[in-house]
Amino acid sequence: MNKMTRLLPLTICALAVINAQASDEKELEEITVIAVKPDGLKISSDKLLSLPGTGNDPLKGLEALPGVVLATPATGGPVAQPAIRGSSSNDNLYLTDGLEMGYVFHNDGLSVYNPLLVESFELKTGAWSSQYANANGGVILTNLRDPNGVEPARVIDLSFFRSGFLYEQALSSNAAFYVSFRESLVHTYVDNFIEDEDFSFAVPPRNRDYQAKFIWDFDANNIIRFSASGAKDYIEIAFDQDGRDIAKNPDLASGERYQTYYHSQAVSLQHFGDVIEANFSVNLLTQNQQEREGEVFRWDADITKLIFKTENQYVAESFTLNFGATYRDTSVDYLASGRLMPCNTEFEMCPPSYFSPKFNEQGTLTISDYHAYTHLTGQITAKLDYQIGIAVVGTDNNSQSYVEPRLGIGFDLDDNHTLRLNYGIHHTFIDDYQFLTAQYGEPSLEASNSSQWVLGLDSQLADGIALRTELFTKN
Repeated sequence: MNKMTRLLPLTICALAVINAQASDEKELEEITVIAVKPDGLKISSDKLLSLPGTGNDPLKGLEALPGVVLATPATGGPVAQPAIRGSSSNDNLYLTDGLEMGYVFHNDGLSVYNPLLVESFELKTGAWSSQYANANGGVILTNLRDPNGVEPARVIDLSFFRSGFLYEQALSSNAAFYVSFRESLVHTYVDNFIEDEDFSFAVPPRNRDYQAKFIWDFDANNIIRFSASGAKDYIEIAFDQDGRDIAKNPDLASGERYQTYYHSQAVSLQHFGDVIEANFSVNLLTQNQQEREGEVFRWDADITKLIFKTENQYVAESFTLNFGATYRDTSVDYLASGRLMPCNTEFEMCPPSYFSPKFNEQGTLTISDYHAYTHLTGQITAKLDYQIGIAVVGTDNNSQSYVEPRLGIGFDLDDNHTLRLNYGIHHTFIDDYQFLTAQYGEPSLEASNSSQWVLGLDSQLADGIALRTELFTKN
């Protein structure tokens, strides 16, 4: 194996990469649309790194897509997340290789994935397939590539922004793995950019993440994957005791702190039959959330989720049938304290918190929920296609259950233009668990819901250029 050194795209100033892998150096491919579906756009992410403003991060390309804006959480935390077509950023569904992650974006706005591992991502913005539930805003699907069993890689990534490594190796002719780890370095110089003298970083913003995957081609029809991933973000702000913030609200004297991390371990079996493809996975997801805003509010929660999931696809001559189910068991051990403010700071100008009474509570929430679906797509005539789906979602929290229909029809106006109409009903269960606690929250809260219509025209222009025009309504 030949040793070589190659440079990756610059992030802030310089990025040095040492890459030890076999034979020829390869250029990044151009961005290509590899599939256009009635309810989403799937994009190859190699050249996505070159989009303006991505910062060498493929998922930052979401900001360039129509209907997507960055929204700061109402908690006042440092993370800005995508809000899609007017919905809250908390109304999105994020899946990575079909698995649920703790979160997708760091406190610096970059994703938790090594860009060398991201194969593609897909954005669904309205009336999507019944295969995806528990979202009113949008569905963001990220695919990480499988380990390369042909060309091993040793990558060391050094920059002023973050550093890390990627190790990839084949174990046999039908088994391979990779391990990636990254650590941010912004904390080493971020104080130089702070002009506000009323606060400082007691703990500068830091984050780290890792991904690992092992793949084993068990035989010609079965693939077993073991994957692990995780991330951690934390920041702590101290206010000047003589500054304006504490003068306005003495409850902020102890400063603010935000910390979150997750660890995910999963095993999946993918089976390829003659007419059916099946995928079964088990995922253990553990999370920690810490939020402290002086004496105004404190939240410390340990969250454990055990998720069983099956997805199947049956391909016939004239139609395709997708069906599957997900079961999730969640346990939340929490400690909450602060002020009971009779005012919503997100929508109102509220008086200082020290006028409100204090509260303190500790407890455990246990919630189980499920999602079962079937989705049929096919051709009615040579010019007319359809999709019909139905999903059933439910939770033992307040004994909620809902039926979500999905309907879609497409008509080829000519060889280059297709008119599509899609309809769907969607629900989002509350997963910001502080709002389900007895004192600070309201345990009787139920899922939010929306009905969505999308009318679209897909046009294939000259020279491989495609144009999509959509008119949508979301209630």
